[in-house]
Amino acid sequence: MSESPPPEPGWNTPCPPANRPATVRVNAADKLGAFVRPEQYNNRFGLADLLGPGDLAFLRGLRLRIVRVWGRPTADAEALSRYDEYLRTSADLADEMLMSVGGYEAVRDGELGMDAYAGRVEQLLLDVKTRHPKLRYVECLNEYRCADGSWDNPARFDEYFAYYRRFAEVIDELNARELPGPPLALGGPVTCDFHEADLAEFLDRVKQAGTRLDFVSYHQYQYGRGFHGRPAVLGFEKQIVRGLLARRGLDANISIFITEHGVLPEGPQREAADVEADAIVQAAAMPTAALSYMNSGPGHPIPFQWVTRHGQNERKNQLAPGRDGMPTPYGNVLKMLSMLKAERLAAACDATDSGGLGVHVLATGDAAGLAVMVWNYQWVARRDRYAVRLEVDSLDNAFRTAGFRVERFLVDAEHGNFRRTPESPQMAKVTEESMAPVGTYRTTFPLAVNAVSLLVLTPGDGA
Repeated sequence: MSESPPPEPGWNTPCPPANRPATVRVNAADKLGAFVRPEQYNNRFGLADLLGPGDLAFLRGLRLRIVRVWGRPTADAEALSRYDEYLRTSADLADEMLMSVGGYEAVRDGELGMDAYAGRVEQLLLDVKTRHPKLRYVECLNEYRCADGSWDNPARFDEYFAYYRRFAEVIDELNARELPGPPLALGGPVTCDFHEADLAEFLDRVKQAGTRLDFVSYHQYQYGRGFHGRPAVLGFEKQIVRGLLARRGLDANISIFITEHGVLPEGPQREAADVEADAIVQAAAMPTAALSYMNSGPGHPIPFQWVTRHGQNERKNQLAPGRDGMPTPYGNVLKMLSMLKAERLAAACDATDSGGLGVHVLATGDAAGLAVMVWNYQWVARRDRYAVRLEVDSLDNAFRTAGFRVERFLVDAEHGNFRRTPESPQMAKVTEESMAPVGTYRTTFPLAVNAVSLLVLTPGDGA
């Protein structure tokens, strides 16, 4: 990014005295294809992530395609059995499971041989795949660190790939047994951030060794630090990754999974320790990141939501700590995303800067109606509020002949925020109106800092 970031004022900086104008336009007749739903790819935190009946009902409502879970190889049969309930509930939530397999530290630190570790990996995956056929994807390790605790030690490339090769052998052996469900797929390098040079090192070794690579997997926390919360840079990752694959003669069309991402806890908000304000940032940041990836076109990287409940950092929670089924602002935004329709529609806004801060729009439609998300992502760098003018043009005959109903929902510091409104923690329905038949729908509404709004237009119930 050539643009220098503005100073980061922190949470006590007052808002500008007046709302800025923002015009959002949606063309309901310009259909961009099937909407790839970001809320359908999610993470559980681990064995300590105990979900109550309300939590499970919330997650089922997202209709998950893939849920990411955790596995740690062990020779202890009793320990293996502890995974069963965790994996059973996970499998019930999603079409498929992705397991991040860890436990490499014992090998790295000389306490266990690689052969013994590979045997434990094989036993873990055999046991899980036999009991839970929805297991499809396997990540080789998670954010590998060398013995010195560093992610930057140049030895990390060869050290990590030694594990990856053994994982590939295990996956080949297990797939030869024709276990229930789809064949297992292997991915890596599961780095903590996206770095082109690091990915190139990994792919060079994949090419040289001729090992399998079924999907590319990494995490993306970098844009919260190095890019000052500006998500526009994320849109370049698809081109970079697919180019790296193609130049090595590897399959450039395999899936790209960003199995963790987010803007927290790094940055000034970490020092401020303002968990409530950070939770509002999280709620606006995650759809902004998803939109940046979507806008890079078909075959874009799939960002997984992170996380149901975090064991150490509740800023990242989708569900409130210790409260069964109660969504956080981030959880409410996932619910909003689940209310979007099947096809994406063309939409634009004039109040987004080149780095991705400002007002964003995601418009969708199908036979049941239209749904339009509009939000004001400010991260912590700015405090702009907006007066939004929304125009939805080219409404079809269902809206032109029988009228329609419009509902607007809101998540911000004062709405859909369990810390402020524990008696009504769900996203708030702030307006509902019946409209006479028209070809263009127009409305105005305010957006506070990091506020997220959803408008649902349903034909056949008009004035």
